[in-house]
Amino acid sequence: LEKNGIPFSAICDNMVGSLMSAGKVSAVITGADRIVANGDAANKIGTVSKKIFAETKKQSINLAEMLAEYWQEEKPLLAKKRHVEQFNVEVDTLRSDAARFEKRLAKFVKSLNEGSVN
Repeated sequence: LEKNGIPFSAICDNMVGSLMSAGKVSAVITGADRIVANGDAANKIGTVSKKIFAETKKQSINLAEMLAEYWQEEKPLLAKKRHVEQFNVEVDTLRSDAARFEKRLAKFVKSLNEGSVN
């Protein structure tokens, strides 16, 4: 890492949990005590718990990002109950207005027809 100019900090095993929970760890690299010819690795006790903690942190960040995306993009598409109720009231009002207009129009047409007969 140092050769390639990648900033890093080496910490002791006991610091991992507190630094990760404080959000001060962006990546975890663990080594292996032994690697055999077929690729199997043998690690020290505690490496698995660090890996699980790191994966849990990654998944919680992924979940937080997905929830943020949902609330920003999808939630506005969901109508609130009060908006639906207001819409229903407006539709009912429009129906009533249209029915009254039709009656008035029919009455007007009738009066025109009666006037042309005389």
